[in-house]
Amino acid sequence: MVMKHPYIFLEADLAVINKIDLARAMEVSPQGLAKDIHKINPAVKVVRVSCIRSEGVEKIIEALPINGRAKGN
Repeated sequence: MVMKHPYIFLEADLAVINKIDLARAMEVSPQGLAKDIHKINPAVKVVRVSCIRSEGVEKIIEALPINGRAKGN
């Protein structure tokens, strides 16, 4: 998907890979997706998320801009 639509990632600051809990069943590698994203945009922050397992949601919140800056910067 990443290489099919590379322009989505060129200017992105954050990329969220959702539903990582389904990755094995769908024969998709979240690590491979992240690697492809970084080939297009090495500076993008990639967050892997499983809302069903409540994994990674806090990392999205931390990465969101607050007053023009990401939390922690």
